[in-house]
Amino acid sequence: MKNKQKRFIAFKFIVTGIISFFVVSISLAQQTDSTATDSLQFDYGQIDYNKAVNSSSFPSLSIAQQDSLYMARKDSLRRDSIAKASSMLTTNYLNRKRKYVPLPSSIILTFTDSALIRAEHYLAIEDYFLTTFKKTTKKTILSVLLGKKVELTTAYVRALPLLQAEYEEKKETRFVSDQELNTYKEKQMEYFDAVVDVVLDIKSEFIAVTELDTSLFSIQLLIDEFTVKPIKKTLLPLNSYITEFIPWYQRKVILSFPRFYKGEDIWFERNISLTIQLMNPDMLPDTKYQTIFRFDLNHDLRIDPKEALNSLNSN
Repeated sequence: MKNKQKRFIAFKFIVTGIISFFVVSISLAQQTDSTATDSLQFDYGQIDYNKAVNSSSFPSLSIAQQDSLYMARKDSLRRDSIAKASSMLTTNYLNRKRKYVPLPSSIILTFTDSALIRAEHYLAIEDYFLTTFKKTTKKTILSVLLGKKVELTTAYVRALPLLQAEYEEKKETRFVSDQELNTYKEKQMEYFDAVVDVVLDIKSEFIAVTELDTSLFSIQLLIDEFTVKPIKKTLLPLNSYITEFIPWYQRKVILSFPRFYKGEDIWFERNISLTIQLMNPDMLPDTKYQTIFRFDLNHDLRIDPKEALNSLNSN
């Protein structure tokens, strides 16, 4: 009986010791985490990184130098991607669901005219209005040179035929009532009567470029004798890649422009180009990056991205 009591006391002593050890370890770990967090908060409190990336704050910094500040910001690319993950998942789902069905060879589409198209033509219509920019060298801040391969920034207009394809998709969805469908159509047309979107698929070695900060870039549509600036800019989730040890970034940016300017429909039978130009060329880290980016959005004048890539890769 005494032996059992001794073993029980010894067992109780061992258990108590183990529990005490874990309690002390957890307490120390919490103190360490708290110290590290306080230090991190202190560092961020000393520097306003949102102001730091503004060219007016650091007029002498290059794009590459400013990009290092972007890497240090609280809203880094990981946080940016997580915060907007839901919209990214929705976009990826639609792209997986859609299948490419070519348009009839005789069809001619415009920005503002309706067309006899179906939901299955969505990707073909997007490709119809897809374009890229003129440049004289492989290396620009809106492209990525990966060995012999070039990744180019592209753009397309969310013209009326594309909106019609979206409507047809909604119409084919069994879970949308007629009332919801009609409301969607009305809102869609109200938006297009006021605003036309240009979607940029930006590819660059610099995160700062993917944000198209208006303090760094001059962005405007060139339409005949006048120019128009965007009324809204929407940043979609940022994706990062490493190819052959080269980090680069990709992001879709929606630039919203007015449908009318001084009473004129600027998208009706116009030769339209989108110019994206650095406001201060001295901010470029290398003369090879110096390029004016011009997107010819008129289908007859556009630069075919595939042909542009083939010509670059063959050089």
